[in-house]
Amino acid sequence: MPSVRAIPATAALAVVVLLAACGGDTPPPATSTTRAAIDLEIEIAANADEGAPSKAWVLRCDPNGGTWPTVDAACERLTAELLSPIRIETRDLQQITDQPVRVSGRAFGADVSLSFPAQGSGTRLARLRGLRAALGEDAFDAAQRRSR
Repeated sequence: MPSVRAIPATAALAVVVLLAACGGDTPPPATSTTRAAIDLEIEIAANADEGAPSKAWVLRCDPNGGTWPTVDAACERLTAELLSPIRIETRDLQQITDQPVRVSGRAFGADVSLSFPAQGSGTRLARLRGLRAALGEDAFDAAQRRSR
């Protein structure tokens, strides 16, 4: 009978063998921790008025570049989850932002099309907060000021 200590080591070895048998030559899919090509346009309206003029910023990762104020930091923090489509929304309608934001392009092998109007659901508000943090709060604030 194997000892209690031998069972976890045996299980770990079985997982390694199974993973190796699955084809080690195939690269893993892009995840939030895997670097991936990102090519985004971040459009920020001058104000909440419908049809207000806007300014577009470009963010490219791998290779890094564009006009976003903090490209390298944003490329490190952006995740596939933050840029994925919003599929389920809360029903509440609230103030999201004074300057509507639209993010479009391609990231992590998928098309990106997110919009954050002045009024919207709590789901969109939470996602915008996450994007602001990933893009850099100070950089986002600077981009908003320059969009006015």
